[in-house]
Amino acid sequence: EEEDGGTDTNYDRQPDGRSRAFYIVKELVDSERLHVKALKLLQIDFRDAVGSVVGDDGQPVLDDERLREILNELPDVYSLHRKIFAELESRIRHWDDGKRIA
Repeated sequence: EEEDGGTDTNYDRQPDGRSRAFYIVKELVDSERLHVKALKLLQIDFRDAVGSVVGDDGQPVLDDERLREILNELPDVYSLHRKIFAELESRIRHWDDGKRIA
C-alpha cells in the first residue's frame, strides 16, 4: 500500500498511541542534547583546561590569542545549537498542540 502513496496507520502508531513522528523528534531532541553537552565541554571546560596548563617554563602552553584563534567559531556554534535544542525541546513538550517540528 505504501508504494502507491497510501499509509499504514498501524505502522505509524506505536503501542502507547504516540506517532512514529513523535519518536523521531524525541530522538532528535536526545541527540541535540548530547551535541550541546559536547559543545559545552569544548566551549567552556576544554577552553578553561587548556588555558590553565603551563609548560616547564611556567608559561601557558597555548596563549590566549592562539586559543581564541583555534576555537574562534565555537561560541557561535554552541549558541546556535543551544537555541535549536531549546526549540526542539519546546516543540516536543507541546507535541499534542501541533504535532510537528517546523
